[in-house]
Parts: sequence; C-alpha cells; structure tokens
Amino acid sequence: MRRSAGFTLVELMVYLALLVAGTIVIAGLELTAARAAFLERSLVDLGMEGDEISTRFRDDVRQSLHSEDALDSKKGGAFLILTEPRGVVRWEVESPAQVEKAGPMTRLDKGRLVRKVFEKGATTASRTQVFVHFDRLVLTRSGAELRLELTLAASRGGEVTARRTYAVSAVPVAEEAP
Repeated sequence: MRRSAGFTLVELMVYLALLVAGTIVIAGLELTAARAAFLERSLVDLGMEGDEISTRFRDDVRQSLHSEDALDSKKGGAFLILTEPRGVVRWEVESPAQVEKAGPMTRLDKGRLVRKVFEKGATTASRTQVFVHFDRLVLTRSGAELRLELTLAASRGGEVTARRTYAVSAVPVAEEAP
C-alpha cells in the first residue's frame, strides 16, 4: 500500500476551522479594545469639558454684579446673562430639544451650550466657547445663589456611551438690587 504525500480533506477542514476561530477571537479582542479606548477617551473629554464649564460658570457668577434670566421658553437662547465690571457674559443653549421653566428652576435638554463674552459696550462677542458634549442642564436660583446641574454625554453611532454629571453653585460677590 502506497501512501500519498499531502493532507487529507479532514485535516484541511480542521486547519481551516481553527484558523477561522482564531481570526474571530482576534477580531473580537480588537473590537473590545477599540471600544474601551473610545470610552476612556470619552471620559477624559467629558472630565476636561466638565471642569472647564464648572470653572467658567463659578468664576462668571462670582465676578458678576447682576444676573438675569432671559430664556425664551419656546426657542431657548440665553438662559443666563451676567453683568460684570468689564462687560457681559451670556450663557446660551442654541436649538434645545426641550425647555422647561418652573419658578426659580430652568431645565434645558440637548442643543448646543455656548458661552459668549462681550466687552463693555460691544454688540459682538469677543470670545465664544462651544461645549460639544452638552446633554442636559438645570439652573436653579435660590436668592442670590445660582446652582447649575449639568450632564455631559459622549455618543458613538447614535448611542450614548458615557455620561457625567456636574453640580456647581456660586454667589455673586456684589449682586446689585434689581
């Protein structure tokens, strides 16, 4: 009996099955690693943006002489205008999905959160900051104190993958009587 050189069909099928299974495992590991890297990057971005918003809001309120709510409950727009010695700071939400105003509480969902700084007497903003991860905010006024509860979210493919919530409160140093 003579044995031919090479592999049998069964041996080739087993080899191909092992190769396909190994490739699927490696692809799954790579997909998991990509998701983890995106989540980590998102959390870092949310942390940095949340810290920036918290710091700016606290500093703006503390430096203000007067604050006013100027929100149009249908369109959004400026939800807080702060008058400072050097000018005006406007906190706005452009095109919000939902606006709710009940007494001293204002709630805004989705849209674009924008901070605009106007020098004294100017009609155009000298600085504009857009915060891209804005998801929801609640602004509450209690006497002179302003409290901002803010949720930031990062999305991938229409699905929210990470959320962070921040709470900041501040009191103007020298609020004028209205």
